[in-house]
Amino acid sequence: MVALSIRLSNEKWYIIDILEDAYTGARYFVRSYGEKEYVEAKNFMEVVFQCIGISST
Repeated sequence: MVALSIRLSNEKWYIIDILEDAYTGARYFVRSYGEKEYVEAKNFMEVVFQCIGISST
């Protein structure tokens, strides 16, 4: 599982950046995201939830 987590974070580092930016932006700035960013981030989080055994539905 650790190897999968490392691989996932290495392959999808840009989505982690988007999520970090979204978190900070939601607290301090007005920022909007396009559909592409939304879909990529949503799919990434679904994989993360599957890896840690959390249902996303």
